[in-house]
Amino acid sequence: QQQQQQQQQQQQQQQQQEIEIETTCKCLLFKTKKLILYEITNINNISNISNISNISSISSISSISSISNIRNVSNIILKT
Repeated sequence: QQQQQQQQQQQQQQQQQEIEIETTCKCLLFKTKKLILYEITNINNISNISNISNISSISSISSISSISNIRNVSNIILKT
């Protein structure tokens, strides 16, 4: 009787431990997924910033080229 009770207690403890371990694992997995998502978001943001910089660079080049064209036109006008 007492031995059976002890066995039952041990089984319950083991089950409780298994549940705790499983819960911890699930929690860790969830946190890891969140971290990975956060990192991906960061990478996307960096990539977006990079794109904006590129667009701004292209825009600057266009502006310079426009200024250059205007100068050329004004030179031609002056020559004539």
